[in-house]
Amino acid sequence: MVGVFVTEEKCMVIIMDDKGNHQKLYGEGSSSISFCYTYKITSTIDGHIFVIDQINDYFEGRVVVLGQEDTINTYCGSPPINTENTPFTPSDLTTTPADNVIVVDADNYALHILNSPGNLVTYISTKGIVIAQYPFSLGLTMVGQFCMLYLGTTTKDGSKDKAKLYKMNLIGC
Repeated sequence: MVGVFVTEEKCMVIIMDDKGNHQKLYGEGSSSISFCYTYKITSTIDGHIFVIDQINDYFEGRVVVLGQEDTINTYCGSPPINTENTPFTPSDLTTTPADNVIVVDADNYALHILNSPGNLVTYISTKGIVIAQYPFSLGLTMVGQFCMLYLGTTTKDGSKDKAKLYKMNLIGC
């Protein structure tokens, strides 16, 4: 089991056995990584742990990839999506059956597809294909042999628009 422990003083990722005993700690002096605000977490089949870590009050962040012993990679977005004016704002993530991780980049209307070591495979602009202009959350489920990806959206403050939920068949990811 993987869990996140967050207080005002510290953020840690904790690996536990079935009885709740701590097997491994990441963060706060227990490893080389220090977290700012751990927000979401998922793991891959090969045991890598992906953590969204928000680094400021503007929801800018990074995805930290943890291995058995320590940090494997830190993904902070990728040009041409993310620049100084359009920073990486990860809001959710999920692991696919192919052991890739999909990360929602909320403010940039993008889905970043990362492989198990945390390197960018490709990205999808949700604005460009008119699916969702404000992607925010993800869910994944198997329906028989089909993998269904659910993408939830949010709206701008003060907008009369309603949030939407999109259902997509995920192929080859």
